[in-house]
Amino acid sequence: MINWIDEIPGSVEGTPVNRANLMDMQGFYNCSTDFSSDYNTITEDYAGGTLVTVINGDTITETFTAKDGKVISKTTNISDFSISEVIE
Repeated sequence: MINWIDEIPGSVEGTPVNRANLMDMQGFYNCSTDFSSDYNTITEDYAGGTLVTVINGDTITETFTAKDGKVISKTTNISDFSISEVIE
């Protein structure tokens, strides 16, 4: 099976291409979801890690922390009929 190399500094292992990972990318995966009492924080626990989404006014920040400690985040800013997204 072909592997792609992660574009994460210091990382050389690939991402396995298999049915489970392809189904995950399409949104078919098992997870548990919890909402904070004010509904501004959503925590989703997956087999591979945890996704925390924080909604603060016109800013949405999604942070995924993998089981191996790798972290990636996406911030979406909504203003004046435009949307910008930043991946870190």
